[in-house]
Amino acid sequence: MTEAPHSPLDFGISLNSREYQYPHNENYRPEMESSLTSSSEEETDRTGGQEPKVIVYQSCVLELFKMCQTCGSPINSTDISYFGAQMRVKWDCLKGHNGTWTSSPEIHGMPEVDLLVASAVLFTGATITELEDMSKVMNLKVISPTTFCGIQKAYLFPAIEQLYTLQRDQILERASIKQNLQLPQPPTSSEEVGEMHQPLPKLFHLSGNGRHDTFGSSSKYCCYTFTMDDTKEIIQTNLVQVTEISSSVAMEAEAFRHGLEAILDTGLKVGVVSTDRSPSIRRIMQEEYPRIKHQFDVLHTAKSFHKKMLKAARKRGQGPLADWAKYVINHMWFSSASCGANSEELVRRWLGILHHVTDVHSWTTNGEEQHCLHPQMSDGVRKKKKWLERGSLPYKVLSNLVQDKHLLRDFENMELFMHTGALEVFHSAVLKYMPKRQCPSYHGIRERGLLAVLEHNENIVKRRPATTKEGGLKMKQFFCQRTNQWAMKVVYQPHTHNFRQRLLEIVMAQRQDPTLPY
Repeated sequence: MTEAPHSPLDFGISLNSREYQYPHNENYRPEMESSLTSSSEEETDRTGGQEPKVIVYQSCVLELFKMCQTCGSPINSTDISYFGAQMRVKWDCLKGHNGTWTSSPEIHGMPEVDLLVASAVLFTGATITELEDMSKVMNLKVISPTTFCGIQKAYLFPAIEQLYTLQRDQILERASIKQNLQLPQPPTSSEEVGEMHQPLPKLFHLSGNGRHDTFGSSSKYCCYTFTMDDTKEIIQTNLVQVTEISSSVAMEAEAFRHGLEAILDTGLKVGVVSTDRSPSIRRIMQEEYPRIKHQFDVLHTAKSFHKKMLKAARKRGQGPLADWAKYVINHMWFSSASCGANSEELVRRWLGILHHVTDVHSWTTNGEEQHCLHPQMSDGVRKKKKWLERGSLPYKVLSNLVQDKHLLRDFENMELFMHTGALEVFHSAVLKYMPKRQCPSYHGIRERGLLAVLEHNENIVKRRPATTKEGGLKMKQFFCQRTNQWAMKVVYQPHTHNFRQRLLEIVMAQRQDPTLPY
């Protein structure tokens, strides 16, 4: 077995350590009788991830090598050696019997436990450095970083690619079935009512967002991800390195172009794509994909506007803006969600906030009567509000922000109320497998990102809110540091990790291939 030339520090040091738990397999049924020895081939053929394992002291193991199991004579010599995480004991008795005992089965000469340890490290988002630190404290025998890198390159990375490709093909197959369920084209005139019309193919809505490997403008990698807007499943992810283009600023646009082109090459009909308000992506959509409707993400727009309000509130005489920041952002979300896919109605509702903050809830614009859409407030609620006076400095600043011409122009691309909330959740989950302060290789970033995709797609569709014994939603109280307030949120069922067991099965099957060099 030759060692791979990769650096043992290929994955750096992770910020968080997590305990690995093997997923429950409902098809597995343990045998009623167990044995202290594993002599039969049926036991060694069983997937190692399903068999319970324990940490045993060396002295306790040697207690079993005092008498020969063949003749009962005393054992006069034992030779202990370690191969990765496997322990081997060679023994000889006084009557000439000898043998070799191993702590784990082998697959074509490689200890199965070495494969399992390497798989557990990568598939749970840990690092070999973390495993080394833990094993040194316990004086626990584990695989070396060089062995880990060799197993990772030969077995783990191909297994991740294989399972990701299979999962992506299944998503595309379901999308293709939906696309073939074509909608009838509506008639364009009264004379055409009752006539046959050519069916319209279903056009899918996609949301995209990019993630850089480090903070700031000195990032080396950018991973751009696309999700299906109806199921929130990730359908495409592309990784771009800074050496491929001119600068780190241009990585996101290049990754976006590669990802969208790959999706279109599959034959999927895309009607709408939602991204942030990046000028480079906006130019790509206008020049290269004019037939696809481009929408701006409400989430990023609201976060940007919220920062501007808080920044203005820190200036002298503009403190009341901080009290209204939360309500103005909520109004932006409401205006986009309730405009009925009409950009003019979106702008009209958005500008109504300038009347609401002054305690005016009915007004006239261009001879048209308008009013706030919230329920009528009681006198007690109105007295508690810190209304702004029309003509005051905070009101003028807010008016300039609300009526900014660039913002009103971008509202023309926000009438469909699309946002990348699911991608923001995914990017938070990516930190489990790939913290920003790690410096892995190109392949390390890609494969760890695919692990996050596998976990996301497994749980995003079937995950449901947890319920109480009475059948109601289970809620949890938490303190939001951003708003400095207590709030309630729904508790969801824990994530499942069945993909890890499938990856283990692929790894074990690959080891049976004698053509692999490692």
